Amino acid sequence: MLKEKKGDEEESESVIKLRALNMEDMRQAKNQVAASFAGEGCVMGELKQWNELYGEGGSRKKEQLTYFL
Repeated sequence: MLKEKKGDEEESESVIKLRALNMEDMRQAKNQVAASFAGEGCVMGELKQWNELYGEGGSRKKEQLTYFL
């Protein structure tokens, strides 16, 4: 952050020092932040249903043919 003053006044500079995040920072943040939506809500249920039908783990997943191996 740089603060400048016009005229004959001095320029003052304040420096923000950053440090690396650690696991304790993550734990504190987890305790302060709530989920953005309920995991058991209707939207999540619809997403799970879609994934079962069309997603990677669903019925459209192609099964590997064992007789070619």
